[in-house]
Amino acid sequence: MAGLSDQSADTASASSAGSKVKRGTPLYEQIYDALWDLIFSGEIQPGQRLSDREWAERLSTSRTPVREAMRQMARDGVLIVLDNGGYQVRTVDAQGLASLYRCRAPLAALAVHDTALAADDEVLKQVRAAVDETAKAIANRDAEQTLRLNSSFHDLVVESCGNPYLITMMTNLERLILFYRIALLKTSLGERAQADEYFRHLARGNERQSQVAEAMAQRDGARAKSLMEQHLLASADDMARILRQS
Repeated sequence: MAGLSDQSADTASASSAGSKVKRGTPLYEQIYDALWDLIFSGEIQPGQRLSDREWAERLSTSRTPVREAMRQMARDGVLIVLDNGGYQVRTVDAQGLASLYRCRAPLAALAVHDTALAADDEVLKQVRAAVDETAKAIANRDAEQTLRLNSSFHDLVVESCGNPYLITMMTNLERLILFYRIALLKTSLGERAQADEYFRHLARGNERQSQVAEAMAQRDGARAKSLMEQHLLASADDMARILRQS
């Protein structure tokens, strides 16, 4: 990104993370996506301090779009503004996870209610397939595939609910939810006992999702809504316990 000084630039060299600025996309949005990718990959760790000056140098761009990207990430909740300047990546703890899922559960429950009533049969078949494929991935102890399939399940439900306001709110939560889930995955796979408990947690969640999918297939929106909220709150309890143990 050498030589760029504002967001109007539409081309640039590759960043240190291997990302390239895309023609027609605001620079700060590309930096925002690149920083999130680095968090998900583990190159940027929970608790790590970030400065717009440092990352402007690493990405070969000016500080303005980096600062704007980091401000958006602070609004997302993944970065904490430090009193002495700069930011810190949020640490992953049981209390923060529980608070996030208390917000997520009623929204996701509303989405599943509306999707159960309004989506076409093909969508509901895809929901069922995502649950069944997740069960196979858990049996194979494929944590990353399980994470992908689980995300697909939730994405299908949200994207098919027909409520644009709900979709926007859930999309805004999506990255932060994934941040916590990836952190839990990495924390849990270090030792055999921790990994075994993590996969038991995934299996319990998959059983609850299967009940949600069945209620959706029966077009029972009220039952699907109740089951989804119970599922996510139970998952939050499970995940918080695993975090505390590890």
